[in-house]
Amino acid sequence: MNTATRQKIKIISCDDVNTQALCELIQSSLNIRCERISRLGRQDHPGHANSFILIDASYANASSPAAMAKLQEQHPNLRAALFNVQAYSTQELLVEWPIIKGLFYLDGSTTTLLKGLQQLLNNSHWFPKRVCDRLLETYRQAPSMNVRAALLSRRELHVVDELSKGKANKTIANTLFISEFTVKSHLYRIFKKIGAKNRADVRRWALDNI
Repeated sequence: MNTATRQKIKIISCDDVNTQALCELIQSSLNIRCERISRLGRQDHPGHANSFILIDASYANASSPAAMAKLQEQHPNLRAALFNVQAYSTQELLVEWPIIKGLFYLDGSTTTLLKGLQQLLNNSHWFPKRVCDRLLETYRQAPSMNVRAALLSRRELHVVDELSKGKANKTIANTLFISEFTVKSHLYRIFKKIGAKNRADVRRWALDNI
C-alpha cells in the first residue's frame, strides 16, 4: 500500500548534501515524504501517529537536555528518534525522555537506520541492546512494599534522592538530564503528595520512607 501521502519524516539537521541525501534515501526506500527543518515549532507538530521526527545529535544544540525539555513540554505526544549519536556518550542518556523512541549511532549502517525507521513508523521502538540493558537496570526494581513511597513516581523518587544529597535544583536538573523547570514541577507535586512544607521536610520524609 502506498503510504507516501499519509506519512512524513522531518529531519532536524543542518542543510547540507548529507542531509539531502538522507532525505532522498528515506523517501525512495520507505516510500514516505521526508524534509529537513532547522527546528520544530509549535505549528510543526505531526498531524497523526505515523509522522516522525528524526533529530541529528550532532546538529548545534538540537539534542541538548534543554532542547529535549522544550520538545517534551511543547509536544508531549511527539514520536522522535536520535541519529548520529556518539556511542558511550552522555547523548545515550537522552533516551530517558518519553518522546525519544529510537536511537541510531554515528557509525551505524544505513540498512540499520532504514530498518529501525520502519519499526518506529509502525509505533514500535528501536534502541541498541546496550541502551536497553541500561534502561532496564536503571528503572527496573522490586515493587515497593512501602505504601508511602509508592505515592511517588520513579522520576519523583529520583528527584527526592538527589535533593536528599543537598543538591540545588539546577544541579538536580543537570544530573537527571531534565530542565530546571521540570525539577520545580516535580518538587511541587512531591510537596503536595507527602505534605512537605520545605526541602528539609522532604529529606526527613526520605529517611523514613525510602
